[in-house]
Amino acid sequence: MPPAIIRRDLLRITGLSGDGRHTGDLWHRFDKAWNDHPWSRVDECGYEIRFYCKNRPVPAGRDVHVGFASRDAGAAPEMETVALPASEYAVFEVRVAEGYDSQNKAMDDWLAANPQGYRARLLDGVGYVVECYGDKFKDGSQPDSRVDIWVPVIQAEKS
Repeated sequence: MPPAIIRRDLLRITGLSGDGRHTGDLWHRFDKAWNDHPWSRVDECGYEIRFYCKNRPVPAGRDVHVGFASRDAGAAPEMETVALPASEYAVFEVRVAEGYDSQNKAMDDWLAANPQGYRARLLDGVGYVVECYGDKFKDGSQPDSRVDIWVPVIQAEKS
């Protein structure tokens, strides 16, 4: 089944960046900091941005960013805000019980063969995906827990 294509305006995720091998610890530190000093969130989702690069390594300890959407970069001065440009996203739903990487092949296959000519959008030369933890996510402990993976895309120019 092809992914849904959504459009999002500029998306600011205020939170913490770190090593993707320790994402759970990063979320724990973020949750504690947010509970101690909350700010106004744009929505009720938690966001996780995963950075990757096929041609060169992503800076060590900077391959994941977790947090909440905020209206401006100064929402929480003790935290970092990553701004993602307005973009279209191909949305893939992942069943957490099957593993977070269970849809990787489907995402790669769709990008290689989609009839609309979409290709992955980069941020400063680095690939990224956005994991959106919304109302379908049930702490990952339930068999029906789901997370949406947003792949930023741009339409290739027709020649």
